[in-house]
Amino acid sequence: MQKEMDNYNDFIIGDFIDSYRNLTLKTFTGYKYVNEYCLHNKNMFVLIHDDDTLINEINFNSHIPMMQKEWDLTRIRASDNT
Repeated sequence: MQKEMDNYNDFIIGDFIDSYRNLTLKTFTGYKYVNEYCLHNKNMFVLIHDDDTLINEINFNSHIPMMQKEWDLTRIRASDNT
């Protein structure tokens, strides 16, 4: 793990035991990281999943353009309400 951290700096470490009962804390830690370090990138999707979840990358990537359209429409509607 240390080599992975040294090479890619892609670990987010929380101060709690990694257990099912702390899944909310783990998820919140991920959201907090995104809020603090990633919000400058407006064209970003964040996918948070656990180690027992598989993502079909081809299917996921094919949904990104559709999700981007929906996101753009949501932002347009939100700006209309202000």
